[in-house]
Amino acid sequence: MRGALLLAAITLTVTLNAVGAAAEQAYVANTIGEPIWVVLVPGSLHLLLPGERLAVTPPAAACVAQESLVVYLSVGERLVARAWLRDWTLVNGSGRCVEISGPGVYTPLYVREALLTVESDPPGLVSYQLWAEEGRQVNVSVPEVIELEEARYAFAGWRGAPLPPRANVSIPLVTPTTLTAIYDVAYRVRVTLEPVGAVVFDGFLDAGAVFLPRLDPIIYQDNDTRLVLASVTVNGAPLEAAGQQSRSLRVTGPLDVRAYYRVEYRILVVTPAGTSEMWAPPGGRVALEAPQVYEVNSTARLVFTGWLGVNATTPTATVTVTGPAVYKAVYEREYLVSFTSPLGSWERWAREGSIVPIVQPERLPGIVYDRVLAYYIVNGGVVQPTRGGVLLLKVDGPATVTAVYVVSPNIVHLALLAGFILSVAALYLAFQVYQAERRGSKQAPMVVGPGGGGATD
Repeated sequence: MRGALLLAAITLTVTLNAVGAAAEQAYVANTIGEPIWVVLVPGSLHLLLPGERLAVTPPAAACVAQESLVVYLSVGERLVARAWLRDWTLVNGSGRCVEISGPGVYTPLYVREALLTVESDPPGLVSYQLWAEEGRQVNVSVPEVIELEEARYAFAGWRGAPLPPRANVSIPLVTPTTLTAIYDVAYRVRVTLEPVGAVVFDGFLDAGAVFLPRLDPIIYQDNDTRLVLASVTVNGAPLEAAGQQSRSLRVTGPLDVRAYYRVEYRILVVTPAGTSEMWAPPGGRVALEAPQVYEVNSTARLVFTGWLGVNATTPTATVTVTGPAVYKAVYEREYLVSFTSPLGSWERWAREGSIVPIVQPERLPGIVYDRVLAYYIVNGGVVQPTRGGVLLLKVDGPATVTAVYVVSPNIVHLALLAGFILSVAALYLAFQVYQAERRGSKQAPMVVGPGGGGATD
């Protein structure tokens, strides 16, 4: 303003000296260094070059034309018509127009303004301009935090003038000035678990920070269902494709991390050897395996008969997983039955609860004596056989059976034997008599008769 007033003062001085006695005349003068347009009511338009003046007969009115209200001098500087002067004295007016009521030099008062430009780094966050009178204090304000959908910017300071790091400051505007509000950027990072859609992290991290997603390799939903980490994508691209096998990510922009899990169900396979646990996804194939025979001990065993939960009759089977399941191998218990008798021994396995018939002859004929079945010893206890030497053994555990026979004389055989012995004795005695007679005849004296013959008694 001081510069504008100075221009007006110089021009008015020259004008007054030049007109001398004609100072009673009213004039409209241009005191700035640029041409301006002036309108004299009722509507005549006049171009006044720098230093020119226009005679006006009072009463009248003069206005600065619309196109001359603002005069641009250079980039960032301009003159703005603010008031009117009459011989160095401010007169009432709207700033654009003045009433010429008496003699004098009427000059529009122009104020010099400078342009203040406010922008941001990164660009686009803040951008505005304002004009202010040169030398005035201007308040400058920017947001402390700008939060967008995928990024958040925090004010950090100014560039372009030595200002304190506050979002609201005051600056003396003496020349065209550009201020840059510097913002630190933090990008939005979101971690989502698929297919459940659970968001486990959603926040803003400073640019350049290293982010390590905390992804559990296995998530148990309950005792029978779990989620197993299968793959990870970052902004739609597989994590491994970016060489990020360690899953540590440098924040250079918004990160949309999606961890894809597959559902697995618990499968239990129960056999006498123990319970095995396995996990498989829906539609997966699981192999079932159980021993055909499971030896409990030397006298008891289990024999496979089928599966509970699946229609299969072989110890090995394959099933399709549709959900949590328990497959139990079904067995029949068998016990060892050991049998001993004079006729021989044998061992065999028998199903628990079954009846094992044991049949032995009631009499074993001998030459002199017979052996007669007296009873059976079953696990140390005496059991009488039924008719025909039959023992119906109910198997409720290991069994050791012995057929016990007693000796019984065979009357017929003994009579025949006695007769035979007597016959042999009689023959022996007869033979002895015969032998004795023979020996006696050989020992009698011989008589020699006439003619050389002899006779015996």
